[in-house]
Amino acid sequence: SRTTVAISAQSNFACSRTTSVAWSEHTIYGDKINDDAEPLIEEGINHDLIEGKLVYARACSCAASLGRACVTKSGCFIGYKYPFQWYTDRNREGNPSKDGVARLFLGPTNSLAEGLIRGKTAKESAKMFINESRKSMLQILRKKDEPGTMASLHLIWSNV
Repeated sequence: SRTTVAISAQSNFACSRTTSVAWSEHTIYGDKINDDAEPLIEEGINHDLIEGKLVYARACSCAASLGRACVTKSGCFIGYKYPFQWYTDRNREGNPSKDGVARLFLGPTNSLAEGLIRGKTAKESAKMFINESRKSMLQILRKKDEPGTMASLHLIWSNV
């Protein structure tokens, strides 16, 4: 039997370098409580909880070190080597499902998680993510004269 674990650290604090909680390649954080983040999985402390599992973590830089530690014996860890970043529409920040700007960044990463949850393999889900990222990039390129186009392309590319 296969166990899939999907971890999403979407809050702004998870990737923010300006708050007291910095992103870490050794830790996946949960909720922000009193300006501190609750560590969920920490390399060298409890990363064995996800050893041997299929894990997708949308948490900044977690694949750089934590991901490697979690699959030394078995399993699959899908994550980001660099900070996961996206832009939002200021008028829609409170409702990301209606935010067309955020959708360009979150859509591809959501498709990866949805693929895993629906029983697709890691390879199939990663391919879905790459295809959705391409679609987002092409959509942005159609608006090449708008300010921020190249910055948006750069962010999506860095998330791939």
